[in-house]
Amino acid sequence: MPARLLARALAHLRDLMVMQVVGWLQAARRGLAAAWVARPSGPRATAGLTLLGLAAVAVASLLAQAGLPGRLPGPLDWQATAALLARDARPGDLLVVSPPWLERAREVAPHGVRVLAAARLDLEPLHGVTRAWLLSAPAAPLAGWATEASLARRATRADPQRLGALEVIRFDLSAPAQPLASLAERAPPPAAAALREAGGLPRRCLVLAPAPGAPLVLAFPATRLGRTLAGHAALLPGAGDGPVRLAFQVDGAEAGAVELRAADGWLAWQVDTGAAAGGVHDLTLVATTAGDAARPVCLEALALP
Repeated sequence: MPARLLARALAHLRDLMVMQVVGWLQAARRGLAAAWVARPSGPRATAGLTLLGLAAVAVASLLAQAGLPGRLPGPLDWQATAALLARDARPGDLLVVSPPWLERAREVAPHGVRVLAAARLDLEPLHGVTRAWLLSAPAAPLAGWATEASLARRATRADPQRLGALEVIRFDLSAPAQPLASLAERAPPPAAAALREAGGLPRRCLVLAPAPGAPLVLAFPATRLGRTLAGHAALLPGAGDGPVRLAFQVDGAEAGAVELRAADGWLAWQVDTGAAAGGVHDLTLVATTAGDAARPVCLEALALP
């Protein structure tokens, strides 16, 4: 008898649970149907979702703004970096900045150390560089690993040194390309070497100002040449939009030329000087323009082995 009563009680309890679950399902279905009937129109729903998205973005921006000061380098971090570079860097080294907007690095770079703030370092040839210092702010906005990875593919890496929010790593390039001569450093008047913005970055280059109808001729006597003359060139902002032709002559004979247009940007070029490799020659640069007015030229020209 007790066993029969227990079985009936369990069956009754099961029936109650089934009825309860069915009731929940029916109520949920009725609620969903009512919500679907009362749903807002398409434009209203879109507006509501847009407002929710904007509110989420605003909250995330406020939180990021509140935490930003702790992710950026402070005065003590810059002082420590300046002391480290003054002690260990040497003229001819390159200071690479990441992210590129970390321009205060130019204030702490020692004399003779070039600063490069490039978003794509793999596009930079790094001629004449044997050691590169990577100065980065790993926690700063737009910070990434692309610059460090590009340097690591070309060089052996020393241990990183953390200076507050800044990190400094020295890279020794395994196969540096040492130019035999740089035309910017041997510029005769009226040309001059200067810092100009080209290709989105400040660059030290030979600045040329050819006049229409009158070729600009620059002589570089006793220049040691290798297999190529190579570098980059760009037209700087100015009046006129005509092309500029740069011709390179070795001992009076033209070895090659490059034509620049405003749309070319920071144009890579190369002239074969293999016939004169290994010797000292008279090099002449002739800049001409066919338009009524010409823009100044920023020219990087290196004699490479």
